[in-house]
Order: sequence, then structure tokens, then C-alpha cells
Amino acid sequence: MKFFNAKVLLLGDGAVGKTSLIKQYIKGEFKGDYKPTIGVDVYSKEVKYQDVQLNLGVWDIAGQKQFEMFRKNFFKGAQAALLVFDYMRPDTFESLDKEWIKDLLELSGTVPFVLIGNKIDLGKQVDQNKINSLVSKYDVDFIETSALNNTNVEDAFLNIAAAILQNYIT
Repeated sequence: MKFFNAKVLLLGDGAVGKTSLIKQYIKGEFKGDYKPTIGVDVYSKEVKYQDVQLNLGVWDIAGQKQFEMFRKNFFKGAQAALLVFDYMRPDTFESLDKEWIKDLLELSGTVPFVLIGNKIDLGKQVDQNKINSLVSKYDVDFIETSALNNTNVEDAFLNIAAAILQNYIT
């Protein structure tokens, strides 16, 4: 069996549910109280995929504007990213292309990433045509999730694990 460590960035504006997604994936828990990430929190999860033992080091990067000048320091060495927006806040979707994807490509190179529309349980306020356009522009996968209901959470992380293995191991 092969072993591989991967640094995965969890990116997006504040309060889109990044921390809730990673905690749901790793611990199987959801806490409704909002506590902003300060700087970065790092989580780890081992994933067996085909004949590879992949250790995902998931870097949950603060999304608040006051941490903007510090957060770019954490992008270096990333092998992949999950870019998250809140379906009920269209501005969080708009900032992905204007800010987050731009920074990711500039600071980490052409790493694979997956677009995540979170809080699907609350409804949809983001135009599907805009989502489709962004997915086509960068040729990435898109997954709708709910950290609250654990909808597609594991799928999102397994999708990025597969992309990492395809990009770096095969």
C-alpha cells in the first residue's frame, strides 16, 4: 500500500460553514453556534482510496476580512482546495471568483479544487447559471452540501481525495 500526505485548503468567506463541514466529516457532529476561525485550524483524516492510504491535512482558513493579510501565508504547499459558499448568501459565491480562486491559483498554482454550495437545507439564493458558468470556467466539480444534515459531506472530501490522487500519484 502507498502512503501520501496532502494539504487541502478549506476556503471561503466567513460563516459559510467551512468549520461545520470539516467537523461533520471528521467527527460526525454539527454544532449550530458560530465561532469564527482565527487564523487557521488544521484537521487530519486518513482516507483509504484504491491502494493508497491518504492522510488529508485539512487547513480551515479564516474567512473574515480582518484575517485577509495573514491567511495567504497558509496557501503555500497546498495540493488541493475545497471552495465553499453559502447558498443563502450570493455575495459569498461572488467572492469565490473575485478573491478566493484568484488567490489560490496565484499562491498555490494549478491545484485541483472542488466548488461546494453549502447550507442546501436552507434553500437556494445563488443563480444556478452562475454556478454552471464558474464550474465550466475552471473545469471543476460542484457538490451541494449540508453540514447540518450531513448531505454529501463525505462525497465532497472523497471527491477532492480522488482529485489529489489523480493529480499527484497516478
